[in-house]
Amino acid sequence: MEPIRTRRVLDEAGVDAVLDAAESAAREQGSRVVIAVADPSGELIGLRRTPAAQAASSRVAVDKARTAA
Repeated sequence: MEPIRTRRVLDEAGVDAVLDAAESAAREQGSRVVIAVADPSGELIGLRRTPAAQAASSRVAVDKARTAA
């Protein structure tokens, strides 16, 4: 029998939890960041930009999330 691989996928509450935790950590460090979350196929499922973060950082964050996926 072939082994079966399962993947866990974040639901909306999970995406919000990830974004909240990342934003909280960034604020504690005083960082201005864009946070992107992608599903296993690389599709964007969440994006958050902290105040005063560079607009161009949005594209970089999405690209990094897709690469990590």
